[in-house]
Amino acid sequence: MSAGEISPDRWPESLRRAAPQLFELAPDGCLVVDADGLIQMANRQLLSMLGYEAEGLAGRPVEMLLPESHRPDHVGQRRGFTDAPRSRPMGDPQARVSARHRQGHLIPVEIALSPITLDSGTVVLAAVRDISQRLSVEAELDAIRRSLDIIDHGVLLVRPGDLAITYANAGAAYQTGISSRDLTSDHTLVDLCVELDEARLRQVIAPLVSETVQSLTQITSFGRRHGEPFPVELTLSYPPVSAGFNRPVVALVRNISDRIRVEQERDRREQLLTSLAEIRRSALAEVSVEQVLADAAQAALDQLDATHLLIVSIASGQLWCRAMASTGTLDLTGTQLERS
Repeated sequence: MSAGEISPDRWPESLRRAAPQLFELAPDGCLVVDADGLIQMANRQLLSMLGYEAEGLAGRPVEMLLPESHRPDHVGQRRGFTDAPRSRPMGDPQARVSARHRQGHLIPVEIALSPITLDSGTVVLAAVRDISQRLSVEAELDAIRRSLDIIDHGVLLVRPGDLAITYANAGAAYQTGISSRDLTSDHTLVDLCVELDEARLRQVIAPLVSETVQSLTQITSFGRRHGEPFPVELTLSYPPVSAGFNRPVVALVRNISDRIRVEQERDRREQLLTSLAEIRRSALAEVSVEQVLADAAQAALDQLDATHLLIVSIASGQLWCRAMASTGTLDLTGTQLERS
């Protein structure tokens, strides 16, 4: 008996009288097995879990509650436990343990074994917990994670207190070039937001945390491990969660590089159409040819993002600058050009 444990013979009399009731009302299934592997007691939780009546288990071998394929090995394992008894989980921690229901189907369980020394010898108390619901939740969470990993956008869960990243999907890892493990082990949202320092970022999320707004969107830039930062549309929300879970800020990260390129191309085309319309109006109006050419040169300069643009002609074997547009003050209009 370890320090701090109280021997049953020193229990208050009221507690000793209540011991059978405590066993019976335990939240987990419990059964007591003797050195020969025969079931001596089982509480109502275990009987209900496995579909038995009390008289259906008393005096029966404990192996009847195991999958048939595990029964031969369990006999030897049980005897080994009897030779060296100690409190421990049953089975390999990495393996799935199942109990067999009376109707034949298997129930995933966790079993904790504790030896108890009595005057008549050592018995084993087995605490059996049905983990079906937990495994179902874990499977659902795994399905959600897999679903999040196949989308292109980054999804981050951020702890509002210190802005640490607690979850990152495959999309976020791909965008930043940082593995999900590294993102969640030593990165904060501040580390990724190139244009937002911690103070500014806290100002951004303050309306979410105070529940003034349900979501908000910020155009900013995210950093890459290797390469230039990229523009993103960062949508933040602060959804409610079940009691007992830390409430995270959810960040949806959309890489908008392509969208910006499309918008720039659209603006460029609109500017070109406007310039062409101006040139057409000038050509149809009583405007000099030189002015029309000057307008055309300026429109072309704007589209090509160049420094200088010349419209030239050849007259009498000589090269002449008919019109010029420049980002500076240089103007060669009307001058003869040297041929190279």
